[in-house]
Amino acid sequence: MPRHVMVASQTGSQGINWWSMAALSTAAIAPLVVVGIFLERYIVSGLTTGAGK
Repeated sequence: MPRHVMVASQTGSQGINWWSMAALSTAAIAPLVVVGIFLERYIVSGLTTGAGK
């Protein structure tokens, strides 16, 4: 099941399960943050190379 579906399914008849939604949201965002940190130097060098005309 995709992560965004899991996050959206945390609403039930008793309202929103905030702790579960926070944990699933963190699990969905964390891999992107880690990849961004590791690839930061390549992203910045690509931006600076494209900026000079």
